[in-house]
Amino acid sequence: MIDIGLLRLEPGIVTLWRCTECGKWSHAMKMPSRHKRFVLDPENIPEEKMAEYLPDPGLQGHDGAYLWCGPFARWTAVKG
Repeated sequence: MIDIGLLRLEPGIVTLWRCTECGKWSHAMKMPSRHKRFVLDPENIPEEKMAEYLPDPGLQGHDGAYLWCGPFARWTAVKG
């Protein structure tokens, strides 16, 4: 659950965006189209989902890849 009190806005309705694939929250002003998600085991990933491959990104020596993730769904919350 996201604490909308952290957004420091006046009381009212707050629009949030949540990725339908991984659950990442965003409080951007307009809907993001997609984002990159890091995975350690990029085996059996379709090529069209692959955003960029990192052959040792420095994360404890693990190989990994960034995948395209999305789309986002609109959520609204009432702050007050």
